[in-house]
Amino acid sequence: MSKVTAKFGAGVIEVKRIGQISRLGRKFKRSVSKKTRVIALTHDESVSQHGQSIVSGEQYSKTRSLTTGCIAAGQPDHVQVTHVKIIPKPKNAITLNNIATVFTPLASPLRHVPSGSLAESEIKLKKWNPSHELQTSKYKTPVNNQGRAVFQYDRSSKWNVTKGEPYSLLPSWSSLCPPPPPPPAPVQQQQPHRPLLVNLCNPTCLNGGTCMSNNSCMCIANVWTGSVCETPVRILWTFDNTLDDFYGIFPAVGSNGPTYKSPGINGYGSCLYLNASASQSIDVLSPPFLSMAYTSFSLSAWIKATTLNNAAVNGLSDNGIFGQYEQNSQDLSLHTIVRNQRLYFGFYGDDTQGNQLLVSDTWYHVAYVYDYSTLTQNVYVDGVLDGSNSPRGPYKGTVGNMTIGTNEVFFPYNYWNGCLDQISYFSRVKNATEVLYDATLTVAYSFNNTLLDDGPMGINGTGINFAYTASGRISTGLTLLTTVSYVQAGGLVLLGTSTRPYSMSIWINPTVITSGNIIHVAPTTTSISWSVPMLGFINTGNLGAQGCSPSGSVSLTGPVVPTGTWTHVAITYGNSNGLRLWINGTQFGASSSAYNYTAPGVPVTVTLGASLSSAGPCSSGVIATGQYHGSLDEFQLHSRELSSTDIWNLANP
Repeated sequence: MSKVTAKFGAGVIEVKRIGQISRLGRKFKRSVSKKTRVIALTHDESVSQHGQSIVSGEQYSKTRSLTTGCIAAGQPDHVQVTHVKIIPKPKNAITLNNIATVFTPLASPLRHVPSGSLAESEIKLKKWNPSHELQTSKYKTPVNNQGRAVFQYDRSSKWNVTKGEPYSLLPSWSSLCPPPPPPPAPVQQQQPHRPLLVNLCNPTCLNGGTCMSNNSCMCIANVWTGSVCETPVRILWTFDNTLDDFYGIFPAVGSNGPTYKSPGINGYGSCLYLNASASQSIDVLSPPFLSMAYTSFSLSAWIKATTLNNAAVNGLSDNGIFGQYEQNSQDLSLHTIVRNQRLYFGFYGDDTQGNQLLVSDTWYHVAYVYDYSTLTQNVYVDGVLDGSNSPRGPYKGTVGNMTIGTNEVFFPYNYWNGCLDQISYFSRVKNATEVLYDATLTVAYSFNNTLLDDGPMGINGTGINFAYTASGRISTGLTLLTTVSYVQAGGLVLLGTSTRPYSMSIWINPTVITSGNIIHVAPTTTSISWSVPMLGFINTGNLGAQGCSPSGSVSLTGPVVPTGTWTHVAITYGNSNGLRLWINGTQFGASSSAYNYTAPGVPVTVTLGASLSSAGPCSSGVIATGQYHGSLDEFQLHSRELSSTDIWNLANP
C-alpha cells in the first residue's frame, strides 16, 4: 500500500488510499476523503490541530496547514510532503526530496548589513545517513536594497534571510511569503482616504481554520450554516454610503429607510444615521452565519447619539448598537447596547455594565471584548476600561441574524437614535493597548515612500513639492523642496472639537530655524475664520508651541534646535495640564495654567511644513509663520493627552 509520510519528531502524518484509515498509535483514527485529502493526526499538539487535512505535495507545518498563505520569519519549521519512504532522520535535519540539510550558524547575524555587501553561510548537504557527506559549500550572495540575502543551495529550496534576523540551524521561511514590492518612485501627491487592506489571517485563523485569502479561513468545524466554510477574521462596516461590509462578505439591508450623514468620524466619509422614532435599523444578511459561540471576539464602534433617552422598560432605557439573537434564554442573545446612558455588554442574563455616563451629541469609541479563555467581558470607552466581569458566558448562540441599531432585548423600545460608524468585529481578544490605539490614534504617517495612514482611521495624506529621503530618522523620511511645499491630513473631526485632548509627535531635521510652520491647523472648509500655528520656529531660532483658549493664543517658547540633526518634538494638551512642549522625550515647558481648548466645531486640516491661511484670535503668537525648510519623519496625531512614558517611547524608537 503506497503512502506518503512526513516526520515531525514527535508526530507522524500518514497518507493512505481513499477509504483507508489513517492512525497514529491507538489514539486517533480518521478516514481519507474522496478527494484524496487526508487527516492530520495530532500527537501532543506537535504536528497540527486535530482534524486538519493535507494532500500530497502540499506544505505542512507543526502547528497549522500551509496550503495557502505564507509563513513569517520565526514561525515553526515545515517540510515538503513528498512521495518518499520512511527513512530515519538525523538531528537538526529538514526533509527535502530525500536530502537532509544541516544549517551551520553564521559567525554573526545579518544585522545592519548595507546594500551590496556580501553575506556568507556554510551549507552542508548530506544523505540521510549522517556519516556520508555529499557536499559542503560556503555561499556568498549580495544583500539587496531591501536588506535581504538569498542563499540557494538546491533546486527544490530557496530561503531568504532578512537583514536583522539570525541565520541558524533553522532557516528563515520568509521566502514562502510574496516578495516585498519595489519601493515606489518619489511622487508629488497621494490620493487620500483609502483604508488599507491588511492580511486578515494575522492573527491566524481560529478553531483550526486555514487562511485561504484576506478575510477568510477554511474551517474544519461545523460552525456555519450555508454551502461554504469561510470565516472572516475581521468584519468592518464603514457606512461610507454603503451598508455592505468593507470586505464584501457580510452585506446588509436597511429597515424603514436609514440614511447617511456627513462627516463620519474620519472626516472624509459618512456615518449611518438612524432615527429611533421611525424604527430604523440594519439587518445583516445570512448566510454566511457568523458563529461567535464558544470563542473570543471583539466588537467596536464609533457612536454619536442624538438622544439617549428611549422609553424605559422595567426602569431600563436601552439604545441598541449590535445584536445576534437565538432566543431570550441565558447566553443565547448577544446584545451590545447603551443602557441608562452606560455601556452594556450582554449574553442575556450574563452581562456587564460600564460606569461612565455617556451624553448626547458627542463622539465616543466603544469596545466590547469577550475572552473565552477566562470567561471575561470587558467594555471600553475611548480606549479606557470602563467595566469588567468574570465569569460570564460563554455565548452559545448558533442561529440568528445580526442586527445593527437594535436587538431583541426590550424590542421595539431600543432603537439607536443618531450616528453609528466604523463598526468592527475581530474573532479574537483585543488587548487594552490595541483598544486604546483604535480609539485614540487619529493619524500616523511614517513617510516610508508613501502618505498612507498607518493608523486605524485610514486618513491618507496629500501634499505637493516634496520628496522622500533615504536618510529619514526611521527608515525613509520626507523633504520639503520649495517655498510652497507641504503635506496635509484633512477632515479631522475630534481635533476640530472644543475641549477634546490632543497630542502631536514629529521628528524634524531643519535647514533653517529662524522662521517656519511645522504644524498648522485650520478648518478643512474653504471659509477660514479660525487657525492655530501649533508648532514652528520663533525668529530667534527657538522652537515655539501654541494652543487656543477662549481668551486667545497660548504660547510656549522652546529651545534652539540644531540644523542638520534629527530632533524629536511633541506637544500635548489636556484639560488639567494645559499645553506642554516636549523635546527628545523630556518635558521642556508648560502653560502657566489649565484652559479649555477652543476649536471651530467643524473638521480641521493639519498642514505640515507651511501655513496656507491664518485667521481668528489664535492665529498669531510667538511663531513666525512661513515655509518650513528641511526634513520631517514619523508624524502622529492622537486624540488623547499622551503620558510622559508615551512621549519617551516615541522619542526613543
